Amino acid sequence: MFNCENGLPDFAYSLDQAVKDGYLSDYEVLRFRTKFLEQGIHQGTISLEDQKRLMLEGKEVEEISFEGRDMERIVTNQGTNTLIVREFMEECVKDTQAGTLPGKTIIFA
Repeated sequence: MFNCENGLPDFAYSLDQAVKDGYLSDYEVLRFRTKFLEQGIHQGTISLEDQKRLMLEGKEVEEISFEGRDMERIVTNQGTNTLIVREFMEECVKDTQAGTLPGKTIIFA
């Protein structure tokens, strides 16, 4: 309720004011992008070893074309997700008691 007059909440209490008053913490936006997400997957981004493996599996390497912005909707890459979580854990504000867990965090994915 942020000590509102008469105990009534104030819908116009801004985030900036709540941070200034010490009720909320300010936030920092971190954006994580990998080469995989930036460049997508095309014949030119697939290693020769992987191209050979795909051809042995009967796949046409020339037909593989995923734009980076389409990746998470079409392709799941556990390695990319692992890198994003690892970078988050390195960069996040840690819980002050344990020191190893992230503090309160909102993730938009």
